[in-house]
Parts: sequence; structure tokens; C-alpha cells
Amino acid sequence: MFVISPYKDWLIQLSEKLPDKELISFNGIDLKSGELLKKRNSVYEILHKNQISQKDAVAIISDNSLEFVVELLAIWTVGAVPVPINIRQSENEIIEQLDFVNAKLVFTDSKLNLFNNSKLKFNIVSNDEVFNNSEAAVSEEWQIEPESLALLMFTSGASGTPKCVEITFRNLISSAGSVLKLLKISPHETWLATLPFY
Repeated sequence: MFVISPYKDWLIQLSEKLPDKELISFNGIDLKSGELLKKRNSVYEILHKNQISQKDAVAIISDNSLEFVVELLAIWTVGAVPVPINIRQSENEIIEQLDFVNAKLVFTDSKLNLFNNSKLKFNIVSNDEVFNNSEAAVSEEWQIEPESLALLMFTSGASGTPKCVEITFRNLISSAGSVLKLLKISPHETWLATLPFY
């Protein structure tokens, strides 16, 4: 076991020390740390080309997928704020939420057949493009602080209109730590994500 330095990209450190460490398994595809780093850097390049910078809102409209995870990691690397959007909403509801957070870019699954409207004011990147983009080196590192905004998420709207909730990195880490403590998950076990990421 090694200690992750807070001053260097954690995924670079992990891929240097344990390049063959399997990090994600989804639908028969296993991603090792080195592969995840390459894919994350590829999405980083898409963000860079679209001039995404710190604190910009970047939406992800997708079922649970490898692309979703890679996009999330790349968005954090830039210092932007991911906005997972519920795919079960109407196109108008989704557009309202994208407008509300002032989304600068939207990653979406082409199978969802969204956004046939050519008057949209935000750039859209299909998940099909995510893994076909050339890899780039990360040229900047954003220092994550516990109180930095990690996610903008909308509530389900069960009691009315969905509300936007700000979630910090401290919130995410505390939640994950509580689950790890409660379930006593070891580093050798696998965690199954069954709920939608949005």
C-alpha cells in the first residue's frame, strides 16, 4: 500500500505504482488504472477544446456506464462541476435544468435520442466520441479542497419541481467513508453500484 500525495494527480500516481490494478468493471469490460488514466485524459482534451474551466457546469446525461465515470473524473480534473441529469425526464425538463445550472457542455448517450432541437445554446458531446478522442496529457492540476463543489444534483421532484443541490467533496467523502465503515468493505472486495449515478 502506498500513500497518495495531495499535490499530484491521484490517478497518475496510481497508474505509475499499480498500472495493472483493476479499478472498474462494467458489462464485461475491465479498466485498469493505466487505461482509466488514458481515457480520462482523452475526455480532458475534449473539455480543454471546449474551453471548460474551473467552476463551469458540465452535464452528463447517460445511464450508468464507463463513459459516465470517465467523464466525471475528467470534469473534476479540470476543476469544473459535474451535473448528472436524470435521463427519465422529458427533453424540456432536461433543458430547463441545463439552463438553470448554465451548462457549458453536455455529455450525452446518443442512444437516448435527445436534443433534436438545433437552437440549443450549449455544446453537446456524444458518449460515442469520448473513447474515440486522442489522448492528451493533463496540463494543469486543480487542487481539490474539501469544501469545493463536487456535484450539482437535482432531486427527484417527487414532492414537486426537482431542486438543485450543491454537494461538496467533503459530503462525498463522508458518505463513502460511512458506507465503508458500516459495511466493512476491504480493498480486496468489489463494490456494486446498483442505483443510477444521477
